[in-house]
Amino acid sequence: MRFLKVITNSSIGGLLFGILLTLLIFDLNLHLNIGLDLFFRLSLFNFLTYGLVIIIISIIIFYIYDFFSAREVKISFFSPDYLIISFSLYSLLFAQIFWSNFKYYYHFFSKSFSDTIKIQLVVILFLGISGLIFYLFYYYYRKKIILLIYFILFILIFPSPFLLRIKYNPPIPKKEVSSLNPIKLTKKVNIICLEGLSLEFLVPFASEGKLPNFNWIMENGSWGILKSFTPCQPIIYYNSFLTGKYPYKHSVFSNYLYNFYNIKTPFLVLPRYIFMHQLKRINLLKISIADLKRQTKNIIDILNENNTPIINLSWGEKLDYLSTKNIIEIPLFFEDFKKDNSIHGKFVRNILKTDLIKERKALKLKESVNPYLFILSLDGLKKIVIHFYQYSKPEFFGNVSHEDVIKYGKIIEKYYLFYDQIIGKYLSSLRDNELLIIFSPHGLEPLPLWKRILNCMLNVKNVSAHYENAPEGVILFYGSDVAKGENIEDMRIIDIVPTILYYYGFPIGKDMDGTVIKSIFKEEFRSENPVIFISSYDEISIK
Repeated sequence: MRFLKVITNSSIGGLLFGILLTLLIFDLNLHLNIGLDLFFRLSLFNFLTYGLVIIIISIIIFYIYDFFSAREVKISFFSPDYLIISFSLYSLLFAQIFWSNFKYYYHFFSKSFSDTIKIQLVVILFLGISGLIFYLFYYYYRKKIILLIYFILFILIFPSPFLLRIKYNPPIPKKEVSSLNPIKLTKKVNIICLEGLSLEFLVPFASEGKLPNFNWIMENGSWGILKSFTPCQPIIYYNSFLTGKYPYKHSVFSNYLYNFYNIKTPFLVLPRYIFMHQLKRINLLKISIADLKRQTKNIIDILNENNTPIINLSWGEKLDYLSTKNIIEIPLFFEDFKKDNSIHGKFVRNILKTDLIKERKALKLKESVNPYLFILSLDGLKKIVIHFYQYSKPEFFGNVSHEDVIKYGKIIEKYYLFYDQIIGKYLSSLRDNELLIIFSPHGLEPLPLWKRILNCMLNVKNVSAHYENAPEGVILFYGSDVAKGENIEDMRIIDIVPTILYYYGFPIGKDMDGTVIKSIFKEEFRSENPVIFISSYDEISIK
């Protein structure tokens, strides 16, 4: 009977945590309205999963406390002192999870809703901290009226974070209300995105004279750190790069749809730090590909309205030609891997093939179309660094054999040499009216110890680096109008498109989160080309 009483009280704490988790999920999925049916279904799901974990933890803590207590702890089916402690501790635990998710998904929220989230957090913290204070008063004075006051206060205040979320109204997409005359372009822009490029490797390799083309751009152009944001996912930063806006404006939050067991409504974003994605392993979560539509125009749309020729071989493009049989000549510095049939050798060849075919296709299109905007994205380096980082930087790991370091330690360097050759092609054909932009939306950093342990438990192999926390990337500008030797500071991925529009002579949308980085251009170019603004390209058609 005593055990049943412990389960009953623990279940109430688990239910509280499940309901709070429902609030977090709705906050992360602002496209959804809180309906009663969905709210109860999701709360029940959270109770039967995460609430169950809370129940088990509560029972274990109770019996540990009971074991070390001088006398047996008395408990009833509704034990106010037990509940006030569990409510307080789990509210504070949730507040930490809530705040961590808010920081990670910060750019998913407008300023007004960010303020709403802060109010929600204050309410949850108040309930947690005040509960501990009320319990201390009860412990000292032993008057049950103190506990009663807290529970009345809790019942009155607890619904307020949910009411704040219910009142939220999604923004209404803007409609075109005016037009802009087409602009005759005299400038061309070539953008090469090399995902995974980082100063950690670029600077030492260039200073050693191993990357002559990168070194030329660094000496004769402008370059520096490029700041990204979390969550660092290709579909998200791709749209932020092309629109100059954060996700809360372009509304592309994920590449996936998440369906919980027995809940038909799909979610776009899941909370982090509580291993929710792992529910897929026990068939409680189904993940499918999402087909999301942007809520705002990007630079491709703007230039298409302007009837400007474009080539865009970036993240969102379907690359059917990669599945065809292509004869690929492996670069000389990868000769050792031509006949290497190990897992590592096959991996290197496949990555090389993908990048080589895509770059070859892009170059042919560029020669035939003569575009005014050319975008090429290669992600081979990112995959190579993730796979081989431990061999290039064994000091971060400690369990890497000397033989493997000798055999695979130079692969990242060789891939930088390969990319340097690609850059050389575009650098040599660049004309006076062209701008070359090379960037990586993020760098990579060594996988932390706890993730390595987790990967070992989950049998995930050959992952020694990651970019989850959006480590700083790199950006380089080169052209006749670019300032020589300019060190770019604090440039963000959302600043690239406003800067390109300025270079073209287009006005900048005031609703863009990014700004024009004029310092990369020569003084004479800046003085001849003032920045012009319009309210929004979403309200204007070019015709």
